[in-house]
Formats: sequence, structure tokens, C-alpha cells
Amino acid sequence: MPWAPGEPNNGEVEKSGEIELRSSDWSNFQWNDRPLDYVLQDSWYICEKEGCEEGWKLHGSKCYYFGTNVLSWTEAEDYCQGKGGHLAKDTEDVHSFLSSEVASLDTSGCSPIYMCNPYIGLLYEPGVGYKWSDGSAVDESFMPWAPGEPNNGEVEKSGEIELRSSDWSNFQWNDRPLDYVLQDSWYICEKEV
Repeated sequence: MPWAPGEPNNGEVEKSGEIELRSSDWSNFQWNDRPLDYVLQDSWYICEKEGCEEGWKLHGSKCYYFGTNVLSWTEAEDYCQGKGGHLAKDTEDVHSFLSSEVASLDTSGCSPIYMCNPYIGLLYEPGVGYKWSDGSAVDESFMPWAPGEPNNGEVEKSGEIELRSSDWSNFQWNDRPLDYVLQDSWYICEKEV
């Protein structure tokens, strides 16, 4: 505990802690105790947050949000960016997690069932190929496409995790138009903790 000399000196009155400047060049930082509601001089403060905010799920060092309101891929990516992230990268190390979380969602209101296929951040760029919506490269050694997919990269430029069985046990990728007007989808956001 890096207390300054003589500190803490009044735990019954000074119940809060601060990092105290003890030199004019800010090179010597030590702890000091202070009253909780010190009114003569307020202070700066340092916040710390652990885990994910409400509604998001932690996996590894990332937080994931499983959106069940229907949006186009573009709207979903905009939503995720507004929350400080992007549509999720369905990589080999998170595929089982994403699949099991999607399998646990209530699909009783999904008619037709493919309305609930959640968008991921997979994006096709003509002349370049697939990348993630955050601009990072796709690991081409893990691209779990459904049979016959992708089938139209010039038109269907976004990716989704597609339901291929009635019990949600087989999760594979499908390509879809970015702004699919006949049927929007659920989506998965991803951001750093």
C-alpha cells in the first residue's frame, strides 16, 4: 500500500482515498485518506469498469449483444457502432459460443424461421473478397459456409449465421444482401470489454 508518510491519519473521519501529488512535477504519487464529502476542495477522479454492461454477455475479452429486433445488415452495423463495437466476428474461437447463445434465444416469434438468422460482421468487397466490418481480415482457414454458399457475392455482400436445422444445432454461414428489404434479421454485436 503506497501510503504517503503519516497516512492514513484519520480513518474515522477521512474514509475515502486519493492519489496525492507530493512533488511539483507529478512524479511522486502516494495515497492519502480524505473525508468522503470534502467540500473545501473537490478532486479529479479515476473510474474503473469490469465486465460488460447490462444486456451484453462476456466471452474472453469481448462483450456480445444478441439483438432480436429485426434490422438490415447496415442498420445493425450502425447500431453496433453506436454502442462502441461492430457486428461480431464469427471466428473459430467464438463460433461455439455464438452458436450456443443463438440456440438459447426464443425463436417462437420467428416466422419464417430465417428471420432469426443473426447477422455477423462478414462483408464482401468486390475485387477484394470477404473482410470483417471493423476492417480486419477474415481467417480463410475458418469459413463455415453452408453447402452452396456463398452463392452471390456481387449481390449478397453481408454474412449471417444461418439456421439449417429445426433444433438450431447446425450453424453455418450464408450470404445476404446488405439491405435485404423483404426480410431483415437479428444481429450480434461485439466490442472490447
